[in-house]
Amino acid sequence: MWLKKNRFLACLILNEAKIRYNPVYEVLSMKALVIGATGAVGTEIVQQLLDDNRFTKVDIFVRRHIDFYHPKLTIHTIDFDNPSQWRELVRGDVFYSCLGCIGHEAGSKEEQRKVDFDYQYLFAEIARQNYVSRYILLSCEGATPKAKGFLKIKWELEEAVKALNFGQIQIFHAPKLESPSETKKSGLFSKLGLAKKEMLLPTPMMATAMIKASKRVLIGEFVIEPPEIWSLASRPDYL
Repeated sequence: MWLKKNRFLACLILNEAKIRYNPVYEVLSMKALVIGATGAVGTEIVQQLLDDNRFTKVDIFVRRHIDFYHPKLTIHTIDFDNPSQWRELVRGDVFYSCLGCIGHEAGSKEEQRKVDFDYQYLFAEIARQNYVSRYILLSCEGATPKAKGFLKIKWELEEAVKALNFGQIQIFHAPKLESPSETKKSGLFSKLGLAKKEMLLPTPMMATAMIKASKRVLIGEFVIEPPEIWSLASRPDYL
């Protein structure tokens, strides 16, 4: 009797249950936002997003002009320190946060914190305010409360963005990554039978794992550790 009177509500409850517990449900048309698009992983993410027909538009935010054209791509050259100029541009379905640097690249501890925490948190906060529902963060294996240096900053960022209450937030604890030029060496290691934990993860596979995860309809917070990253990157993409 209740189901007959409340059929619509029952359908909503059933659909939510499917979404929450069955991660094979996927969204087929999305707009992606990316920061850190010129880095090793960010570059791969952008290229794969452009090649993926489930993403109809890709917006990237960079500090220096990039001379590149693609019909799906919009390049926003911005001053990261002046959000009033770009906050209304941060609108889409999924946000990939891939900024990061190591000490000698940043120039100082202050600049490193600005890149590894301040800018990323600022973008996350604005994305949440603009109703972006999915947040995908590239972090690092070893980012814990007891870590030091940039790994401690990574952990602090993870905790800060969790508090923003995105509908979906997935944090990737990336293992050590290899550049494309090291791929042949990795292939040799694989033939020699070395365990995955002893190998470097190719940056294209890191990007693939993040994109595949972002297409899953999930609700809540998820931390993806290296073994799951390997598995996700290697899994067939059926759609």
